[in-house]
Amino acid sequence: MKHQAPSLRPVGAIALLFGLLVPVLSLQAQVRDLYVVTDAKAEFYVDRQRQSLSLQTGDVVEGEAHSTYRDWLRVTIGNQSYDTRAKYFLARADNREAYARQRADLLSRIERNSDRIDSAREQTWQLVLASAAIRFDSTVQYREEVLVPVTVVPAQNGTGTQPGARPGDRPNPPRPVLQVEYRYVDKVSPSRAKNQAKHWAEDIDDLTGQVARWTEDRRDDIAQVAILDAANLALERRFRLFETNRVTQVAEPYVVVEDKATLYDGQLPVAEMQQEEVALARGNDRFPRWLRVQRPDRVLDGRREHFASRTAVETGAAGRIASLRQLSADLLADIDLLSEREKQLRALCLTLRYESQVTRFPLTVYPFAADYAGRTYYASGTAPKNVAEMVNAVTARSVQRDWEKDLAALQEQIRKLRQRLDSTRRDAAVTEAKAQERSRRLQGIDPAEPTATGVILP
Repeated sequence: MKHQAPSLRPVGAIALLFGLLVPVLSLQAQVRDLYVVTDAKAEFYVDRQRQSLSLQTGDVVEGEAHSTYRDWLRVTIGNQSYDTRAKYFLARADNREAYARQRADLLSRIERNSDRIDSAREQTWQLVLASAAIRFDSTVQYREEVLVPVTVVPAQNGTGTQPGARPGDRPNPPRPVLQVEYRYVDKVSPSRAKNQAKHWAEDIDDLTGQVARWTEDRRDDIAQVAILDAANLALERRFRLFETNRVTQVAEPYVVVEDKATLYDGQLPVAEMQQEEVALARGNDRFPRWLRVQRPDRVLDGRREHFASRTAVETGAAGRIASLRQLSADLLADIDLLSEREKQLRALCLTLRYESQVTRFPLTVYPFAADYAGRTYYASGTAPKNVAEMVNAVTARSVQRDWEKDLAALQEQIRKLRQRLDSTRRDAAVTEAKAQERSRRLQGIDPAEPTATGVILP
């Protein structure tokens, strides 16, 4: 069947590369390059006649941009040249440029999210300290000494006269004297402090939610970097193999991922492979859901769903391991932040307990420095002159009860996070060990590996 000469149109397509969307770059007149098939729908023509040749995703050919038609290639397979549409292929040079661009974009997003996370965590810590400071100040009262005039009545004896008075003397009039009294004023109203702390607690919850979303986005991007690296490594391995043997259609190592995989000769089941067994295989040209599996004596058919290719195994494992490692780091950062809050709250409880018991003496130690981290949200006022700061025992007991509840909640959060951290580290270790073992056995039969023996490793 003859094809029609394609019309000129802007270049730009999306090619599927091992499950990753890789943008195809503009084809320019260039020297011959290697191309990987990104879609098995590619059709091949010789002198405008369609050929029966078909290639699979991942096959590599050598070619160049068509000298006559835009968006077409002239590729060489064996000793024959073919015309084919460029949208089904990805050039090695274009892949390297797309890989570098995608990786740079991911790293930029990771850096931006890291900055957001650090800023939000710092703001959270400032709010935590400000909330603690205002609640502590609500237990403090200013004690001011005030001289109050008091009328003193002269003492009288039993006869109603003043001692030493002679008959006829006039009694001394009452005389005013100054007496010292104490006036107490709240440094911060307890109700105002409690309401403000509640408002800041809501802000802390909002920041915690934002941090959770940003850490998840960052973790996904870190996993994507690992997947992108592994996929690019697999593709470069394909290119190197083609440069070595000039063979386009090459079998890839597969591993059985189900309990067992039945192999067929036609419609007849003739063999079985056990889980974790490896073999070389290629897709079935007629049935996309099946593989042509190479066995020592013949080639048999197996269901694709029972197998995973080396590329799929290594890219999946790379993403999973990177995600688990970053999750461990994120959990550890959360634990550190909560542990600091626990330590600070525990110290405040001890300070408040001590100060509330020493009710006759002024406040001995103020637990927040003038330049403490929460001063942006709450700056504790300086006591006026000739005024002592005293702790109100009643208010102190109320605040202390609230803090003890918060302390118990923090300890429970930390306990659950530590359990999750232990589980995540264990999953990462097991996943990595299993991936290394699978990779070792798959590499042993991969023709793209220079050290491959072709022997199925135990």
